[in-house]
Amino acid sequence: MSTPGHTPPPQGDAGWPGWAHKRAAKLAEVWGPGRVLLAYPRTRALFVLPFVMLGVMWSTALSAPLLLLFSGQFSGQRTAVVVGIGLLIFFVLMCTAVTLLAIDSWRTSILATPGGIEVRQFPFRTRRVRWDELHRVEAQQTGYRTGASVLVLTTGERIVCKATDVRRAFYNGHRIRTFKSSAGQFFSPTTAELISLHREWMRNVGDRKSRP
Repeated sequence: MSTPGHTPPPQGDAGWPGWAHKRAAKLAEVWGPGRVLLAYPRTRALFVLPFVMLGVMWSTALSAPLLLLFSGQFSGQRTAVVVGIGLLIFFVLMCTAVTLLAIDSWRTSILATPGGIEVRQFPFRTRRVRWDELHRVEAQQTGYRTGASVLVLTTGERIVCKATDVRRAFYNGHRIRTFKSSAGQFFSPTTAELISLHREWMRNVGDRKSRP
């Protein structure tokens, strides 16, 4: 598959975010020592605001039922106590669900090292693909994840990398228009980088096989 546009050169180790180096250190336990070749999102700083809002949501959602519960206990109104308990359970469940979604969104990422690619995404799922398990990399052209990178394995399985879709362009340091190639297709800049890394791995394998 051809790579539209220009593939940016690999960054030095210092250019990748801190979380990527930590994950690469964890992956070293599986694939052996290696450095970060690609990592998205480029920054998680933008998630600070959603987590601050989560804190506000928790405090706001819990204050009303707790006040109702305590006032019912002191006044002896059983109905107020029951309603307070019901509202408390409802808001705790709702806030917990939203918090889990926020945490899962925060951890959604893709990391490439010399050993392979790690994809972490909803619902709290982690996939690790060695380079020899990867057949090709392409861009999703239909559906909700149009423009996202897709790992096509040698088994035929397709893994859509949610960390690379258009909605996360800002987190990855890209503009929306960079997702559209001259041919009119949606093509994530990350896809171009992954294709380049995969081709480099195949060249290295070919060089090793050709040596006497």
